Amino acid sequence: MLIHGKKLIGLPVYTQGGQHLGHVVDLEIDIDSQSIVNYQVGNFNPIKNLWGDKLLVNRQQVVSISAERLVVEDNVKEAAAAISLNAKAEAPASEAMATSTLNAVEKN
Repeated sequence: MLIHGKKLIGLPVYTQGGQHLGHVVDLEIDIDSQSIVNYQVGNFNPIKNLWGDKLLVNRQQVVSISAERLVVEDNVKEAAAAISLNAKAEAPASEAMATSTLNAVEKN
């Protein structure tokens, strides 16, 4: 079965357990293999999507795709939350490094 990219964007995304996660808002395509690597899931409202968090779903986490919905593994949201927490924990260190680099440049 084929599905056009236009129909993937906006497709509702649910976990196997039935939890609504949002809608497909973008795709990441590997140009070498010409295949979708990740689906970006978020709020389909473009204004809210500018500031809202997006969930990145790898194609290996997709259970099924139909014209009505994309179904992903139940653990997708938990895995994304763990990655997000790690990124937030690392952010202060990189901000401090950027500030010290900027200060050093300004002194010279």
